[in-house]
Amino acid sequence: MHSIQSEDGTPIRYFRRGHGPAILLIHGTAADHSRWAPVLPALQRHFTLYAMDRRGRGGSGDAAAYRMDDEFADVAAVAAVIDGGPVDAVGHSYGGICAMESVFRDASIRRLVLYEPPIAVLGGGDRAGDAIANVRRRIAEGDREGALEYFYGRIAQIPPRALTAMRALPDWTKQMRAVHTVLRELEAMARYELRPERFRTWSIPTLLLLGGESPSVYRAGIERMQAMLPGSTIAVLEGQGHMAMKTAPKLFVREIVKFLKEG
Repeated sequence: MHSIQSEDGTPIRYFRRGHGPAILLIHGTAADHSRWAPVLPALQRHFTLYAMDRRGRGGSGDAAAYRMDDEFADVAAVAAVIDGGPVDAVGHSYGGICAMESVFRDASIRRLVLYEPPIAVLGGGDRAGDAIANVRRRIAEGDREGALEYFYGRIAQIPPRALTAMRALPDWTKQMRAVHTVLRELEAMARYELRPERFRTWSIPTLLLLGGESPSVYRAGIERMQAMLPGSTIAVLEGQGHMAMKTAPKLFVREIVKFLKEG
């Protein structure tokens, strides 16, 4: 376990394990570094892993006010302390946005793997506003579990069977305690603008991971990102959805290794 201070003074914790070239792992919404637990044993046979807790989760600190841009700076700050020059980064969902945008904060990133960044999940206009309002209302009423279930089931579109399995996991209570971070990230994504002109000179090799059984909103987001990021490629995780690191860890690791070591 290690900790660094981000640009705004917030302590960001990360875990280091394994041997070989470095990979920075950036988890998504409603998670912390433990989201990667199923794939760590296999990945650490090939790489030195740096799994960070994003601000407000796990052992990391938080700021009084939330700014999405601070998340980008957090990723850049962790990447800066990793020895050996530019680091490869793997970002899941919202963590994929943080990984990609950290490049514009001078993060030392060599290659990127982005697993279903939620570009199109909220939709726009009234749909986005209604979704956020539903989560906000449940939190205000003290129904933290209901807010988390609404996020996973209605917004992230996790299938009912998978959601039932997630409720039974030991970290479900931990996720409920941090559900306020879900709301702020939804609000940030509603304001986020993906402007293609910013990426015209993009030169970082990027693998876009898409679950073969993921809802169409994730496919739409991945296809939009491929059109925007020069040289990016898509790998489909057949039979999987948004949580392949848990549901198919061997398949997930195989695609990472293929891209970062064999590609």
